[in-house]
Amino acid sequence: MGKALLVARREYLAYVTAWGFWLGLLFTPLILGLAMGLPQLIEKTQPARYYTVLDASGEFAGALSRELSRQRDMAAADVLTPPDGVSGNAQQALDTYKKLRSEGVNADDALKQVSPGASALPPQSFVYVSPPGNTLDALIPFLTGEQEIAGPLGDRALYAAFVVYDDRIEYWSDDVVTTDLSTIAMQVSAQLALNQTLIEANVDDSIFQKAKDAALPVDVRSPSAANETGEISFSDRAPFFIALAFSFMLWLLIFSVVNYLLTGTIEERSNKIFDALLTSVSLAQLMTGKLLGVLGLSLTLIGVWSSASALFALLAQNSIPPDVAMGLSQITSPQLLIPTLISFVLGYVMYGALFLALGSLCDTIQEAQSLLSPI
Repeated sequence: MGKALLVARREYLAYVTAWGFWLGLLFTPLILGLAMGLPQLIEKTQPARYYTVLDASGEFAGALSRELSRQRDMAAADVLTPPDGVSGNAQQALDTYKKLRSEGVNADDALKQVSPGASALPPQSFVYVSPPGNTLDALIPFLTGEQEIAGPLGDRALYAAFVVYDDRIEYWSDDVVTTDLSTIAMQVSAQLALNQTLIEANVDDSIFQKAKDAALPVDVRSPSAANETGEISFSDRAPFFIALAFSFMLWLLIFSVVNYLLTGTIEERSNKIFDALLTSVSLAQLMTGKLLGVLGLSLTLIGVWSSASALFALLAQNSIPPDVAMGLSQITSPQLLIPTLISFVLGYVMYGALFLALGSLCDTIQEAQSLLSPI
């Protein structure tokens, strides 16, 4: 066992003293953070997009504008509502905000007047502009970016256009991936159809709204919830999300480090270092030492990432809501940590042994890659 430990020490120091290891250690969490946060950052920083509506009656255009305004009001209500629910002061702020909005004040200015210290609303996603023509053909150059349309935010390309016919509504846009605006339009169209059906049936839409308001709310509760009333909070759902994050980190960590075993063994075989080592230690001792050395490397990675996460949580503890902080504190729960550590050791030993055996059988990385898929 002593010789295996010497091999393990050699393997561990060979990787830890390499500058590439520390670069990877630094950039891996940064790349993961960018991968998770970049889409949201792009969405938040995306400029407002112009849309227009060709609608003879103006009914659909008005309903769509009201729905977009309602969504802004919902975002403002979220800003004004504290994490622990609507209190007396919060309700007063919401009522003042609604009063200002009814007087024609826009959502951003109303929020500033009600709560000057509140965080700003996200940028407005879609802004209505008057159609530059009365036909679809006249709108096409603006949709393709050949011409720009004047609007409240300056001259820009037209992002989307709705053409309302008697039997359908056509949505035109050069963006064939994003469906945010078209989804909202479908909801508006369905609501307009419902209102029209109620009118034809001589039913006041206020009656329908009254029926919706009379529906009993369904509160989801659990007997094992942390709250005495059984109400489910983030802290009750946290173990699931933590276990999901642990699973992803295990997958990333295991397949990152076992690849060292594969490439390192192939490199030693090609340089005849593998054969030279076998003159001093047995094959079993060499393989065991390599497994133990890279295992120590993985534990170093876990230690550094855990320390960095703990430091980040300590620095950000004042900005984390109490419910979220209580949920994240369950990371140290034995019910989560013990299965995670057992899974890591078993997964590492299984895949590490497979990759190590593959590396000892192949002379080049190309040869190993041809066998990697079936394994």
